[in-house]
Amino acid sequence: MMKDSCSLFRDKLADLADGTADDAVVQHVSTCSRCSTKARELKAIISTATYAWEDAPQSWVQSVKQLMPESKRILWAKRLNLRAASAARGPIDEFQIVVGVEDWSIRLLATPTATGWIVMGQLPGESWVFDGRESVSISGNRFQFNAPDLSETAFELVGQDAILCIPPISDLLNDDRI
Repeated sequence: MMKDSCSLFRDKLADLADGTADDAVVQHVSTCSRCSTKARELKAIISTATYAWEDAPQSWVQSVKQLMPESKRILWAKRLNLRAASAARGPIDEFQIVVGVEDWSIRLLATPTATGWIVMGQLPGESWVFDGRESVSISGNRFQFNAPDLSETAFELVGQDAILCIPPISDLLNDDRI
């Protein structure tokens, strides 16, 4: 019989632990050792959860931040300019394609050579650096590199808080999701 009575008050024991229970719950807990024990456990949990947190000193926060690796958003560029890409699907001539994501875009110029392609572009800002290729020529914020095939033109541009991944131009030309 007592077990059935406990089930009526089980959900209300937390109210007792935080001081908002009605008289029926208080009366039941005063006569039931099992519910009384459970109410004491809940009261201990609630008092621990309401512990007053204090901010760490700023010098400690800065020290810890220096130990943490820098995190950057990784963004995958997509083709932004269909007209330039469509022109490239015709004769194999020099062409331009605009790629990017969010607020960043770059124009890539691809020029065929006897041994592959020359790819040129401009970094999206002063704080960006070129990454992902062994031999790249950089002058100011412009870059240039050679690739044997358009499928081997992937690279990354690294900014202060983001990495912009540029897929191979061959993938960008075949992407009809604009």
